[in-house]
Amino acid sequence: MNRWDEAQPVYAQARTLFLKQNQSSKALYAAVSEIPPDESTSVVTHILTLKRALNTPEGQDPATRLRILTILGMLETNYDASDALATWREVEKLAVSRSEVRLATRAGGEQGIAYFILGDTNTAKNKVGVLGGYRK
Repeated sequence: MNRWDEAQPVYAQARTLFLKQNQSSKALYAAVSEIPPDESTSVVTHILTLKRALNTPEGQDPATRLRILTILGMLETNYDASDALATWREVEKLAVSRSEVRLATRAGGEQGIAYFILGDTNTAKNKVGVLGGYRK
């Protein structure tokens, strides 16, 4: 629902609990979920942090990886559309493999936005025009 400011303390609490329970991939999921409202750090620093998180053992967990990629894509869309396009493609592929239809559909639309920013309006229209094409 994009109510990041309200969710941030909940994710911080979840991260602490997951760390105490030695559930490191869930702790990472919660930690990266705290990033969107944190404006005290530059976008570039957040992007680098997320890319490093993808290469950790915890970042290999499919649910955690998908969360990292989704947040990375959100940040990249406003920073570098080429990187965002690649990230949203990966989100779409992983979401489809996990039958997460809503996220796969969103990833397709986000790719359309990236194509638009990159000046490819025909592909952007086609990509956005196929939204809702995924079925369970």
